[in-house]
Amino acid sequence: MASPDTLTYSNESEGWPSFYDYLPDFMMGMNQYFYTFNEGNLYRHNTNETRNNYYGFQYNSSITGVLNVAPSEIKLFKTMFYESDDAWNCDSLFTDLGSGSMISTYFVQKEGEWFTFLRRILVL
Repeated sequence: MASPDTLTYSNESEGWPSFYDYLPDFMMGMNQYFYTFNEGNLYRHNTNETRNNYYGFQYNSSITGVLNVAPSEIKLFKTMFYESDDAWNCDSLFTDLGSGSMISTYFVQKEGEWFTFLRRILVL
């Protein structure tokens, strides 16, 4: 089965954190459940132990690890991790490849840690 690649947008992180193999007409989370519409039918997910089954098709889960297999090559990472008890503000971040920012209002707290995406500063 070809992957239609559904992208999700997060208002909290102001970015596109996830993609999925299934293709719903509409999707949303509400009251600890995940709901989708597909071909006019409403589906409520996360109601039993079966995971990754959408519209009668069982999908596989995968995790892609990032390893430093070529330490001399430059890598491009889009997120940054740090340990703190509050979000911080980085108005500008410069490298030889570009510039960006991580403003404190972009951070979201998940399980006691703070996360954000690096936003590129576009020069027009």
